Amino acid sequence: MTSIRAGVLAAASVLTVACAGAPRTLAPVPSDIVGSRLSDIRPVMADKSWGTDIEGTDFTAIGAKGSVAVGVLFGALGVAANVAHVNSVNRERAGHIGGLADLDLRQVAAAHLPESTPGARMVVIPSGTLSFLDDSRFEVWCHLKMDARNGAKEGWSATYTYRTGVVHGAPTGTSATDLAPDLDTCFAGAATLAQEHRAGRHQASTPSTQWVRGVDGAAVEMAATWSSDAGPERLVMRLPSGLQEWSPALRVTRESP
Repeated sequence: MTSIRAGVLAAASVLTVACAGAPRTLAPVPSDIVGSRLSDIRPVMADKSWGTDIEGTDFTAIGAKGSVAVGVLFGALGVAANVAHVNSVNRERAGHIGGLADLDLRQVAAAHLPESTPGARMVVIPSGTLSFLDDSRFEVWCHLKMDARNGAKEGWSATYTYRTGVVHGAPTGTSATDLAPDLDTCFAGAATLAQEHRAGRHQASTPSTQWVRGVDGAAVEMAATWSSDAGPERLVMRLPSGLQEWSPALRVTRESP
């Protein structure tokens, strides 16, 4: 059975990723892990990030919203109905992007990763999230999951995410091929984060707030633990599960619309 996560909850979690009192549990890459290799298979839902699983593709989707009234009035049944509605809308929106199933993100990510080491414990699993602003407009988030657990429940893993903030879509629909330039930039950013972390960077963080363009397109003051050595121009968040960077273009002022 497909693993389902409500996109509306995922979008909220992105904006509350790490408040000032949250534990910092992201561990450095273990020194005994040598090299890495691209996954032999495309990602399953357990390897993807937040949102609704778009089956048969390397993507999840977020952006659809449920009804608060339904949840309050019908309790657990209302929550289930909301989740089903959110997933249905997310899948319908993603279905308008032609050729999405043919887009193998391993091929895109490979251009920005070190040469694969045969037999390496560290497996690199690329995936993407389609973040819809409405029925046709969306952004793409790129994720590189680095997993050295070799199927075990315990062990080291982390996910490196990049958000360019480029908005795609048109009333007539979008082709997956139109996403190529943005995906290239996006995975380049995620790969840079992974390489910097492996080199010992982004180990410390400073709790603070930044004004950014949120997942719904509106300006939002986001509290997070920001990497202390990313530099003033970069927006790198240190999360328990990995690192996440937002393009400097997503920084806004409080007065921005």
